[in-house]
Amino acid sequence: MPGYGDVAVGPQGQVIMLQKIANHLGSTIALILGFITFAGALGPTGDHAGLVSGPVIILGALAYRSARKRKLGEVRSSVLRQVVEVGAIVIIVAAVVLQNNIKERIETDPVPNLIIPLWAVVAYFIMSVRAELQQPRIAGAA
Repeated sequence: MPGYGDVAVGPQGQVIMLQKIANHLGSTIALILGFITFAGALGPTGDHAGLVSGPVIILGALAYRSARKRKLGEVRSSVLRQVVEVGAIVIIVAAVVLQNNIKERIETDPVPNLIIPLWAVVAYFIMSVRAELQQPRIAGAA
């Protein structure tokens, strides 16, 4: 199966490329929304909650996409890949938990301070578990 950088010629190549785009459509949309949210927060009249929620969406989408690629067999499941995924999730949790007055922020503005990070962590966790369950087990391996 050709990668994203491979040139696909003919109808068969186009079908493969469309399948790859369809397989990762949700995380691509999340990445775009994350960048738009972050860029919107940088303006003088921007919502400063986007300074946290934008990167949270981006990191969550990248971790989710990586776990999904492992599940679909597009990439090998390596320890380094899983460490980077978990590192992104740890950064998401830290970005929320280490804010000043987190309880007040969650009460007054729950979407960027609770719902978005929770969505990112839960989506990654579900996909990661599915990827682990789907990996072929080698007979005799511990």
